[in-house]
Amino acid sequence: MTKEKIMELSERYGFFIVEDDFTGDIYYRERPSTFLHFDHPDNVIFIKSFSKVFMPGLRLAFMTLPGMLIDPIQTAKYTSDIATSGFFQKAFQLFLDKGMWDKHTKMLREVYGKRHELMVQCLSSMKDTGITYDVPSGGLNFWITLPEGVNDRQIYDAAFKEKIIVAPGSPFYMNSPEHDHLRLGFSSADEDKIKRGMDLLEKVLNS
Repeated sequence: MTKEKIMELSERYGFFIVEDDFTGDIYYRERPSTFLHFDHPDNVIFIKSFSKVFMPGLRLAFMTLPGMLIDPIQTAKYTSDIATSGFFQKAFQLFLDKGMWDKHTKMLREVYGKRHELMVQCLSSMKDTGITYDVPSGGLNFWITLPEGVNDRQIYDAAFKEKIIVAPGSPFYMNSPEHDHLRLGFSSADEDKIKRGMDLLEKVLNS
């Protein structure tokens, strides 16, 4: 479903869109647009986190909100942890002011871009297993669909025995989970490990 369609449904039925942009700076073609680019984003809650891209565990982010939600969100923030560390905010501001953010994200796109391309090559060579997938234009994961009748938990268990970890797709559903998907991440594995892992996954799928 396109963002245009989601925005149309939001305006028609009056619900808010929560956009969690935690890897928007890791793209391999052109920078993706956000819901804030629409003419009237009054129904959009936009969250920009820096933890994944800058420093895991930093817990630093910002939000843009419709006016009606500012007071209750501020209250919720205050009652949860009072305030985000001023030290971390100042340190990150310096990082931005010195132009280091652009250099850092460019480096990440280069590193992850190579891994992304290797994932595409590996998945392309595995089409005989019956899997299908779309090639993401950014981010750190691939979402694949398993052949008919193949259960994600069974593949997870079999892959774990081969000492590779894949994420079964069913836990990502809020209701009525589907059990024929896997999420494959490549952020924490170098190219050699990706190749070995994908070879083992192909072995599992063919078994």
